[in-house]
Amino acid sequence: RLCAIHQPQEIIVRAFIRACTRAMVAALAVWSSLIAATLQIASGDEMAFVEVSSTISLNIRRLSWAVESKRGIANLFIANPMGAHEFASVLGLERSVRAELAATAIPTSAVVGKTKRIEEEIKPLWSVMPKNEHGRITNNTHRYIVHRYFREKYGWSIKGLELVGAAWVKVAHVTKIVKQISKYMVPAYLHEELLGLTGTDDLDIHRLAILISTIEHVIRAEMMSYVYDAHRVMQVRISGPKTQREVDDVISAFMLLYAFGSNLEISTKRDIENSTRFLQANHKGWQQLHARIQDVRKNRPDVATHGFDGVMGLAVDITKDYAEWQSPACKEAQELLLAMPSY
Repeated sequence: RLCAIHQPQEIIVRAFIRACTRAMVAALAVWSSLIAATLQIASGDEMAFVEVSSTISLNIRRLSWAVESKRGIANLFIANPMGAHEFASVLGLERSVRAELAATAIPTSAVVGKTKRIEEEIKPLWSVMPKNEHGRITNNTHRYIVHRYFREKYGWSIKGLELVGAAWVKVAHVTKIVKQISKYMVPAYLHEELLGLTGTDDLDIHRLAILISTIEHVIRAEMMSYVYDAHRVMQVRISGPKTQREVDDVISAFMLLYAFGSNLEISTKRDIENSTRFLQANHKGWQQLHARIQDVRKNRPDVATHGFDGVMGLAVDITKDYAEWQSPACKEAQELLLAMPSY
């Protein structure tokens, strides 16, 4: 992904092969300098690429500013959270909002019942929100409703919906060349996509419910990728029943990613095992969290026999319980910070 080659379609095969061969030789010369430049600004490998034209000229494209490479909870300690190296696929987001919107047109779809349930849940807050002359709501108003919905229903704080810094951007125009966007831009991007697909400039309660349903869909898809990555790094097969030990291994890896921001892309099974042993012996919070997980597992005694779906269901239950478990600690930390002097 660090080196991308683009060729016009009209180039004949022979010229294409010759250009590619010469370009690859030239690309090798800049490979080390590209890596060095990438490391200097602490960016991910998707931050730069080499473009080869039909005239064998090289054009190195990269971002002109440093991008934070911190993951998970480490993002709490950077000056600008919008610069966090946590991205979402634009194509995945587009497909999600199109799928949710299309499903609402099918009477027998489960999404229809889901959006109706969401409409009922947000109706009390919707009724007191300021609206335009068409009885619809605009940008910041809808963000507040979505923020309150996830906060009250799941105890979640969604990136891009919190009232901090640059999170509440008004629009998120993304050109076609962009493949990934910061997770802090996801709510605004989904909103813009939904408005574009429906041909409107504002939201009624039904479209707002579709937006919330889409965000839930995106979150679940991300959760599935977390569980899949946990299977992969712990070398546990995806399909079929699992042993209790395999379930424990997968959930431990999942929680290291979910709660501690561990990067499973560069982790090995031994890394995860060493981390969990250390946390179990030295980290009081991990010990308490592990005890909570065991309590949640009592409600799913047959999780090992249901394969990936069973583990996925357990992971979802754990994340819901995790928000409730964190809430008292968050309030305690808030009170402690508010009591400190402002200088």
